[in-house]
Amino acid sequence: MNPIPPGLLPEGLSDRLPPQAEASARLVRDVLDTVASHGYAHVQPPLAEFEETLVARLKSARAQDLLRAVDPVSQRTLALRPDMTAQVGRIAVTRMAGAARPLRLSYAGPVLKLRANQLRPEREQLQVGAELIGSDSVAAATEIVSVAIEALQSAGVTGITVDFTLPIWSTGWRQDRCRFPRMKSKPYGPSWTPRMQARWRHRANGRGPI
Repeated sequence: MNPIPPGLLPEGLSDRLPPQAEASARLVRDVLDTVASHGYAHVQPPLAEFEETLVARLKSARAQDLLRAVDPVSQRTLALRPDMTAQVGRIAVTRMAGAARPLRLSYAGPVLKLRANQLRPEREQLQVGAELIGSDSVAAATEIVSVAIEALQSAGVTGITVDFTLPIWSTGWRQDRCRFPRMKSKPYGPSWTPRMQARWRHRANGRGPI
């Protein structure tokens, strides 16, 4: 087997250099500062967890996207996170189980996928997000969407659209009761749940928000 050249990286991984790395760091700061101004406390989950506990909180498609390794200390299988949302949920129901609800949390960090695809060739991406946990009210839904839009605007994103997957507003929600900032919306779909989540992702190579 030929030796690996010093600058060669695995497929889908790359070094982030100026000015892309600086732009990426600035975007994260802008987004986190914006959500912090609305009372969202920052948490930092670890990059890896025990596979068993992480898989239990991931959707099946995400669970198949795990990069795994054996921990030499515990001899258990570890998994590198492909998404941070499940980790924030774990924190909310374990270490912050006694915190007052609704719980407002923000997070940022790299996520690593087992495989890439043609649309997203990067296996390592930077995820930035916020979660409002413990309330299914109209006010909570309005807040998380409004904060998401404001955070994206602070990062320089324009032409924002928000798609709602709602069961034709048949659960007692009315569009005229949700006073969101002016935006395009599609209030249709079968699978909306009241626990709203807003997540922002920025490609690890600094090419802009997704």
